[in-house]
Amino acid sequence: MLDMLTESSRRKAANVAILSLGGCLVAGLWSSATLASQSRDAVAAERASYTSPISYTSPPSPTSVAFVGDSFTVGTGATHRSNRWTTLVAHDENWLELNYGVGGTNYATTGKLAKGKSYQEHLTDLIISEPDVVFVSSAGNNLEEDQSGGIRSTFRTLREALPNAKIYATSPYPVAYREVHEDFGKQIKDEVEAVGGEYIELEDPLEEDPALTAEDGFHPNDMGHQLIADAVLGALPK
Repeated sequence: MLDMLTESSRRKAANVAILSLGGCLVAGLWSSATLASQSRDAVAAERASYTSPISYTSPPSPTSVAFVGDSFTVGTGATHRSNRWTTLVAHDENWLELNYGVGGTNYATTGKLAKGKSYQEHLTDLIISEPDVVFVSSAGNNLEEDQSGGIRSTFRTLREALPNAKIYATSPYPVAYREVHEDFGKQIKDEVEAVGGEYIELEDPLEEDPALTAEDGFHPNDMGHQLIADAVLGALPK
């Protein structure tokens, strides 16, 4: 009988010990979870209030300039694109160049190239690029056809789409069709100034000097492109 009581007492004691141990484990786990949660909250609070000793300012975006034009704008006659007048101007002004020149085109005519478009027709890509500055130039291709509507449409479209851009138009390069360039230039001047743009009179940068033209006798060579660039740069506001 005594042995049975002793065995029963032992079992009860063991159960009590197990329950006590379980309680301690639960309490320990709860305490650990609480401490972990408090630690995470403390780290989050510290991160939120942290101020880096290093300051950083994003560099300003470069000024972008878009050039619309014909083979002179493409750079025909130059030995390398880096020598064409548009790139020389952009480099001198520290501008990012976007060149949309297409040979043979003009304000209202497409020229003979299969994929050629008139100036007014290929403004979409230029407008999407949102340039800060725009130059429109022409050597006077297809002046036997009326360019007035294309001139008006080109500058009005540019101004409506790019209200804050600086818009420049250069006078036509008087290397051909000299007898009609004066009237053509006046149309360009009137329309660009009507939208708040500026007209740059290049006079005659090539001066009909064979030393300034490429082997075709028409397009400027490297020296010719440099003279056009100098004329444009000289006319820009300082």
